[in-house]
Amino acid sequence: KHRDGQPQIFQEISNNDRMATTTLPLKPLSLIPLLPSVWIFLMLLLNDPTFFAQTSEGAAYDKNRLTSTASDTLSPTVGAQLLVYLALGISGYVGTNRLIPNIKSYMIRRGICGKDLGKKGTKAEDIDIPESLGIVPGAIFLICLIFCLVGFAANHPSKLLDLNSALLSICFMLFLGFTDDVLEWPWRYKLFLPSVASLPLLCCYEGSTSIVVPIPLRPLLMNENGLTKFGEFFCHFVVVDQNAEGSIVNLGLFYLVYMGLLAVF
Repeated sequence: KHRDGQPQIFQEISNNDRMATTTLPLKPLSLIPLLPSVWIFLMLLLNDPTFFAQTSEGAAYDKNRLTSTASDTLSPTVGAQLLVYLALGISGYVGTNRLIPNIKSYMIRRGICGKDLGKKGTKAEDIDIPESLGIVPGAIFLICLIFCLVGFAANHPSKLLDLNSALLSICFMLFLGFTDDVLEWPWRYKLFLPSVASLPLLCCYEGSTSIVVPIPLRPLLMNENGLTKFGEFFCHFVVVDQNAEGSIVNLGLFYLVYMGLLAVF
């Protein structure tokens, strides 16, 4: 027991809670990720006189001015969209800065914490280090991204499916990371589940599935007389572009399998 009659373990937990509920100090280095957005915004503002001019879909551009008909549908300006995204980024930083200390106390209270092995032998070796705090910036990122989708979907409805697929993959990986810290998944699950998380992106992928064959390997597929024996056997699984003299191979479904394995890596 402590000298005030309170058990020492409770005294340590209450001290950790008081330390955890304080807001993290604002460090200048943490603002570095915002600098590219600010730089792009300032460059566009200084170099483009129509940066804040209301534009429209199908508008006709003149040499000196921007003209549009009354029937055109007005769309948000580039400057307005960048201002909104910049405000969301700053709000996300402030929210993360305030939530991490609060969530930290909950993690320690529930026993989701550990010791810093790198500080063994020092005074800080017995301090509890909370785990699974990545759920905080991950959740804030998803919230900001959802707000961005509200404005983006109105101007680019054809891209909404791709963005929702990316959002679903991020949600799945965020859930996997949090449950791994809590439940300590075996490696056989951690190797399989990222491939499942990449499926929404692979289903919406409409890009090229072709690759460029390295120059030393091209004679294995084609020669002066056409496809080689190995090239003919290879064509049972993929498509060799004979017009490109074997320099391009369309992998098809195998390319999507490769992308799924890359997510595991």
